[in-house]
Amino acid sequence: MGSPQPEPAASKIDRLMEDMELTDYLLSIPRLKLPALIDSFQKLEANQEAIRSAMQSKVAEYRTGVEAQFDLVFRPGLLNL
Repeated sequence: MGSPQPEPAASKIDRLMEDMELTDYLLSIPRLKLPALIDSFQKLEANQEAIRSAMQSKVAEYRTGVEAQFDLVFRPGLLNL
């Protein structure tokens, strides 16, 4: 068994954007063309309120998950220090 290799940053971003339901705004830098960039920004601007609301909900969901993990890991008496 080998050591786990770090995941490429691009796939982490891809997964995060997918989880946030923002893949319409995900652009590939090597294949980036100005018209696609302009279109993406126009869609982002037109949908900003819905995007903001969805992102706030997702961040709250992530926060709850992280807090639950911290509560588990750092619960009183776990380390007996």
